[in-house]
Amino acid sequence: MEIKPPEQPPTDQDALSVNANDDSYAFVIRIWREDEGDDDGETVLWRGNITNVIDQKRRHFQDLTGIIQFIRPYLEQWGAFRNQKSEIQNHKS
Repeated sequence: MEIKPPEQPPTDQDALSVNANDDSYAFVIRIWREDEGDDDGETVLWRGNITNVIDQKRRHFQDLTGIIQFIRPYLEQWGAFRNQKSEIQNHKS
């Protein structure tokens, strides 16, 4: 199965323009597991994609941190990381 390279994450301006009059976001996340190598299943890769339902921006990812990287700009638009520590903040790449 071929995995497309990740697209660029949305910018702050994208998040502002799409969601200026709404108080929520909606994302569709599709995740699948790929066992690599041995028959014993020791090597597991998580693949998937995430799509913003409103603006249809999509990102393909090869590990679960790709989800965080995609939604972070949307949450930052709401000030999610200004004055607090966050588990998501700790995953910033």
